[in-house]
Amino acid sequence: MRVLAGAAFTAALLATVATGCSDGGITGPSAPPPAPSENLIGTAISTVSSTAGALTSTVGATLDLLTCSPQSYAKATESIGPAGGSISVSGHKLVVPRGALSRTVTITMETPSSRVRSVRFSPEGLRFKASAKPTLTMSYSGCLLPHGALLGIDYVSESLNLLETLKSTVDLRQKTVSAGIGHFSRYAIHY
Repeated sequence: MRVLAGAAFTAALLATVATGCSDGGITGPSAPPPAPSENLIGTAISTVSSTAGALTSTVGATLDLLTCSPQSYAKATESIGPAGGSISVSGHKLVVPRGALSRTVTITMETPSSRVRSVRFSPEGLRFKASAKPTLTMSYSGCLLPHGALLGIDYVSESLNLLETLKSTVDLRQKTVSAGIGHFSRYAIHY
Protein backbone atom coordinates (compact mmCIF):
# COMPACT_ATOMS: atom_id res chain seq x y z
CA MET A 1 0.00 0.00 0.00
CA ARG A 2 2.83 2.34 0.91
CA VAL A 3 4.62 1.65 -2.42
CA LEU A 4 1.39 2.41 -4.30
CA ALA A 5 0.92 5.69 -2.40
CA GLY A 6 4.58 6.60 -3.06
CA ALA A 7 4.15 5.86 -6.77
CA ALA A 8 0.98 8.01 -6.89
CA PHE A 9 2.80 10.83 -5.07
CA THR A 10 5.77 10.60 -7.49
CA ALA A 11 3.44 10.65 -10.51
CA ALA A 12 1.59 13.69 -9.12
CA LEU A 13 4.90 15.44 -8.38
CA LEU A 14 6.23 14.76 -11.89
CA ALA A 15 2.98 16.03 -13.44
CA THR A 16 3.20 19.22 -11.35
CA VAL A 17 6.86 19.78 -12.27
CA ALA A 18 6.18 19.10 -15.95
CA THR A 19 3.28 21.54 -15.94
CA GLY A 20 5.27 24.17 -14.08
CA CYS A 21 8.17 23.85 -16.53
CA SER A 22 6.01 23.88 -19.62
CA ASP A 23 6.26 26.87 -21.92
CA GLY A 24 2.59 26.44 -22.74
CA GLY A 25 3.43 25.08 -26.18
CA ILE A 26 2.03 21.98 -27.80
CA THR A 27 3.92 18.79 -27.02
CA GLY A 28 4.36 15.80 -29.26
CA PRO A 29 4.59 15.86 -33.03
CA SER A 30 3.84 19.27 -34.45
CA ALA A 31 1.35 19.85 -37.21
CA PRO A 32 2.83 20.78 -40.60
CA PRO A 33 2.91 24.54 -41.23
CA PRO A 34 -0.07 25.90 -43.16
CA ALA A 35 0.38 26.48 -46.86
CA PRO A 36 0.99 30.12 -47.81
CA SER A 37 -2.29 31.95 -48.02
CA GLU A 38 -3.42 35.40 -49.03
CA ASN A 39 -5.81 35.41 -46.07
CA LEU A 40 -3.83 34.13 -43.11
CA ILE A 41 -0.97 35.66 -41.15
CA GLY A 42 -0.41 35.04 -37.47
CA THR A 43 1.08 37.64 -35.12
CA ALA A 44 -0.45 40.06 -32.66
CA ILE A 45 -1.72 43.47 -31.53
CA SER A 46 -1.57 44.51 -27.91
CA THR A 47 -1.69 48.29 -27.84
CA VAL A 48 -4.12 50.56 -29.61
CA SER A 49 -4.39 54.28 -29.08
CA SER A 50 -6.59 56.85 -30.78
CA THR A 51 -5.78 60.48 -31.45
CA ALA A 52 -7.65 62.87 -33.72
CA GLY A 53 -9.33 60.10 -35.74
CA ALA A 54 -6.15 58.03 -36.16
CA LEU A 55 -5.45 54.61 -34.64
CA THR A 56 -1.99 53.32 -33.81
CA SER A 57 -1.37 49.58 -33.38
CA THR A 58 1.66 47.62 -32.23
CA VAL A 59 2.47 43.95 -31.74
CA GLY A 60 0.26 41.60 -29.49
CA ALA A 61 -3.39 39.41 -31.01
CA THR A 62 -3.88 37.26 -34.09
CA LEU A 63 -3.90 39.08 -37.44
CA ASP A 64 -5.10 38.24 -40.94
CA LEU A 65 -4.31 39.93 -44.23
CA LEU A 66 -7.09 42.25 -45.35
CA THR A 67 -9.07 40.86 -48.29
CA CYS A 68 -10.62 43.36 -50.68
CA SER A 69 -12.05 43.80 -54.16
CA PRO A 70 -9.44 42.72 -56.71
CA GLN A 71 -6.42 45.01 -57.02
CA SER A 72 -5.07 45.25 -60.57
CA TYR A 73 -1.39 45.06 -61.37
CA ALA A 74 0.15 48.52 -61.65
CA LYS A 75 3.71 49.84 -61.64
CA ALA A 76 5.44 53.21 -61.26
CA THR A 77 9.12 54.18 -61.41
CA GLU A 78 10.78 57.32 -59.99
CA SER A 79 14.35 58.47 -59.44
CA ILE A 80 14.71 59.64 -55.84
CA GLY A 81 17.90 60.98 -54.28
CA PRO A 82 19.23 62.76 -51.17
CA ALA A 83 16.64 65.56 -51.54
CA GLY A 84 13.82 63.02 -51.07
CA GLY A 85 10.69 62.52 -53.13
CA SER A 86 7.64 60.34 -53.51
CA ILE A 87 6.19 57.59 -55.67
CA SER A 88 2.56 56.41 -55.92
CA VAL A 89 0.57 53.66 -57.56
CA SER A 90 -3.05 52.46 -57.18
CA GLY A 91 -3.81 54.77 -54.25
CA HIS A 92 -0.68 53.71 -52.30
CA LYS A 93 2.15 56.22 -51.74
CA LEU A 94 5.74 56.17 -50.47
CA VAL A 95 7.26 59.44 -49.25
CA VAL A 96 11.05 59.41 -48.93
CA PRO A 97 12.25 62.28 -46.70
CA ARG A 98 15.32 64.42 -47.32
CA GLY A 99 18.47 62.59 -46.21
CA ALA A 100 17.03 59.06 -46.33
CA LEU A 101 19.23 58.19 -49.34
CA SER A 102 22.87 59.14 -49.93
CA ARG A 103 22.61 58.79 -53.73
CA THR A 104 19.94 58.84 -56.44
CA VAL A 105 18.16 55.51 -56.85
CA THR A 106 15.61 54.40 -59.45
CA ILE A 107 12.71 53.09 -57.36
CA THR A 108 9.95 50.85 -58.64
CA MET A 109 6.65 50.41 -56.79
CA GLU A 110 4.24 47.66 -57.89
CA THR A 111 0.80 46.52 -56.82
CA PRO A 112 0.51 42.78 -57.54
CA SER A 113 -2.81 41.60 -58.99
CA SER A 114 -4.54 40.18 -55.92
CA ARG A 115 -7.42 40.48 -53.45
CA VAL A 116 -4.85 41.34 -50.76
CA ARG A 117 -3.79 44.99 -50.48
CA SER A 118 -0.03 44.75 -50.95
CA VAL A 119 2.84 46.63 -52.58
CA ARG A 120 6.29 45.50 -53.71
CA PHE A 121 9.34 47.76 -53.94
CA SER A 122 12.63 47.44 -55.78
CA PRO A 123 15.54 47.48 -55.75
CA GLU A 124 14.96 44.68 -53.23
CA GLY A 125 16.77 45.22 -49.94
CA LEU A 126 17.42 48.96 -50.44
CA ARG A 127 18.00 50.40 -46.96
CA PHE A 128 17.39 53.91 -45.68
CA LYS A 129 19.12 55.91 -42.96
CA ALA A 130 17.46 55.12 -39.63
CA SER A 131 17.04 58.82 -38.84
CA ALA A 132 15.03 59.44 -42.03
CA LYS A 133 12.65 56.51 -42.63
CA PRO A 134 10.27 56.75 -45.59
CA THR A 135 6.54 56.60 -44.85
CA LEU A 136 4.40 54.08 -46.72
CA THR A 137 0.70 54.98 -46.92
CA MET A 138 -1.60 52.24 -48.23
CA SER A 139 -5.25 52.59 -49.20
CA TYR A 140 -7.85 50.13 -47.92
CA SER A 141 -10.61 51.55 -50.12
CA GLY A 142 -12.72 48.72 -51.56
CA CYS A 143 -12.17 46.47 -48.54
CA LEU A 144 -14.77 45.05 -46.18
CA LEU A 145 -13.55 45.41 -42.63
CA PRO A 146 -14.58 42.87 -40.00
CA HIS A 147 -16.34 44.47 -37.02
CA GLY A 148 -13.77 45.95 -34.65
CA ALA A 149 -10.86 45.37 -37.07
CA LEU A 150 -7.57 47.04 -36.16
CA LEU A 151 -5.55 47.69 -39.29
CA GLY A 152 -1.80 47.82 -39.75
CA ILE A 153 0.99 47.21 -42.25
CA ASP A 154 3.13 44.05 -42.28
CA TYR A 155 6.45 43.35 -43.95
CA VAL A 156 5.74 40.05 -45.77
CA SER A 157 7.52 37.51 -47.93
CA GLU A 158 6.60 36.99 -51.58
CA SER A 159 4.32 34.14 -50.47
CA LEU A 160 2.64 36.60 -48.03
CA ASN A 161 4.06 35.04 -44.88
CA LEU A 162 4.50 37.48 -42.01
CA LEU A 163 8.05 38.71 -41.43
CA GLU A 164 7.39 41.77 -39.27
CA THR A 165 4.45 43.84 -38.02
CA LEU A 166 5.08 47.58 -38.28
CA LYS A 167 3.81 50.30 -35.96
CA SER A 168 0.99 51.72 -38.06
CA THR A 169 -1.41 54.67 -38.06
CA VAL A 170 -4.90 54.46 -39.57
CA ASP A 171 -6.66 57.47 -41.09
CA LEU A 172 -10.36 56.53 -40.93
CA ARG A 173 -11.45 59.51 -43.06
CA GLN A 174 -9.00 58.84 -45.91
CA LYS A 175 -9.23 55.01 -45.58
CA THR A 176 -5.44 54.69 -45.39
CA VAL A 177 -2.86 52.99 -43.17
CA SER A 178 0.66 54.43 -42.78
CA ALA A 179 3.93 53.07 -41.38
CA GLY A 180 7.62 53.95 -41.47
CA ILE A 181 9.72 51.44 -43.42
CA GLY A 182 13.47 50.93 -43.20
CA HIS A 183 14.08 48.85 -46.34
CA PHE A 184 12.50 47.70 -49.57
CA SER A 185 10.56 44.49 -49.89
CA ARG A 186 6.83 43.61 -49.96
CA TYR A 187 4.24 45.05 -47.56
CA ALA A 188 0.55 44.21 -46.97
CA ILE A 189 -2.35 45.47 -44.84
CA HIS A 190 -3.51 43.25 -41.96
CA TYR A 191 -6.49 43.42 -39.62
